[in-house]
Amino acid sequence: MWLHDSVQQAVYRTLTPKARRVLYSKIGKAFLQAVKPANLKDLLYELLALLNKGIDLEDLVHRQTIANLNLSFSHSMLQLILGKLEKRPSKTRHSMLLRII
Repeated sequence: MWLHDSVQQAVYRTLTPKARRVLYSKIGKAFLQAVKPANLKDLLYELLALLNKGIDLEDLVHRQTIANLNLSFSHSMLQLILGKLEKRPSKTRHSMLLRII
């Protein structure tokens, strides 16, 4: 383990859960502002990982926005998986779908 990793983990452990959420939320929002719209789809998983950790539990609008982003991402991933499955033989498709479900 590198020294900077140890320092980062030590500081992280001193943060309260609320302070951690605020930190993740700020990083996620900064990330969202820095990403070009054309690249957002490719980086949505990383962005959602930050935003999900930074959800303000008391802000209903914020929670709904992040829930909608999660739903959109899930829908995109499902479409990708189904697109790949369509290229498979019927038996393989069926067994793969059963594993997903």
